[in-house]
Amino acid sequence: MKTLITNIRLWDGLAEQPTEGAALLLEGARIAWLGPAEDAPTGPGTDIIDGRGGTLLPGLVDAHVHLAWGGETHPQGPLAAALAAAAAMLACGITAVRDLGARDHSAIAAARAVQAGQAPGPAIVAAGRPLALPDGYVAGVAVEVADPEAVRAAVRAQVDAGAGVIKVIASPVPARPGLTVPRSFGLDNLRAAVEAAHAAGLRLTAHAHSLPGARDAVLAGFDCIEHGYRLDADTIAEMARRGTWLVPTLVAMEAAQAPFWGDDQPAGTRQRALERWEAAVEAVRMARRAGVRLATGTDAVALVPLDAVRREVALLVEAAGLPPVAALRAATSAAAELLGVAHETGTLAPGRRADLLLVEGDPLADVTALKRVQGVWRAGHRLAGRA
Repeated sequence: MKTLITNIRLWDGLAEQPTEGAALLLEGARIAWLGPAEDAPTGPGTDIIDGRGGTLLPGLVDAHVHLAWGGETHPQGPLAAALAAAAAMLACGITAVRDLGARDHSAIAAARAVQAGQAPGPAIVAAGRPLALPDGYVAGVAVEVADPEAVRAAVRAQVDAGAGVIKVIASPVPARPGLTVPRSFGLDNLRAAVEAAHAAGLRLTAHAHSLPGARDAVLAGFDCIEHGYRLDADTIAEMARRGTWLVPTLVAMEAAQAPFWGDDQPAGTRQRALERWEAAVEAVRMARRAGVRLATGTDAVALVPLDAVRREVALLVEAAGLPPVAALRAATSAAAELLGVAHETGTLAPGRRADLLLVEGDPLADVTALKRVQGVWRAGHRLAGRA
């Protein structure tokens, strides 16, 4: 089956500017050709779709989601919750995600179901369960580890379960009754995680709201930092030197701080919330200036709506000052590279999987155009309806 999408503005996920008056030919699940509309190959049996002057770009990538979050309350259980979230994300034009953990392996099962064609959804790279200190952050969800050998065993268990990435809670656990000082994951434990994951051919990412957690993870050799709200210049410089990725999740910080921004809050509360937000935005600005590789992620389902990657792109532009094309790369080609799927998706080129998003308007001029969905294709199959 061949499908020609014509009368479009085409952005391939990399170029500085879109190509006007373009067309793209699908053959089965793959892109067969793209170029000027007047040169488009046509023939008997080719289905022709008029793009009505819209912009065709790669499907979006959300590199930080929790598909099964709260799934224990779903009538059919966590796997059904994960699959429902995946289908809803796909309808919004999100064609690849990285799931960073739940209390079971339902996201891994969802990834397999989507891969096998048993359910609709974006391509899913799933972490399984995160690793954390005993009685620490996300207790009851994470695999609890206290020493390097336990860390190695936990990584191997996630690999055996089918994980495509390893997540570690690297931020220190705050002091509380019974603890006199905060505990951090520890460099030895972090290095053990790196050794075990890299030996299995997997990347690692670190949940790091704090500077000490982020700094230790970077020094240990982690591939990516999630959140990174308190990054300083030295840690950012080290990330740039090592090629460490940053997934800043500004939309999650915006959502988390919003309840504290009201005028009826106690004295100082609103100011502290504003300071946290400004620190998070400044970390992204510094990372961008230093050449740190950025990818979009949202914490979707846990904190923000399923389509929040569109808001994340807008915040990268409006708050952090990225040019629209840089923010869009972070949501397409760059994020696909982080997920390890850039050979398949994230850009538009002959031979790539046909994961496509058609929107009204030009997102390189106005990123809110991402909300005006006219069509979504996943592996060459067009979804019905609009998002």
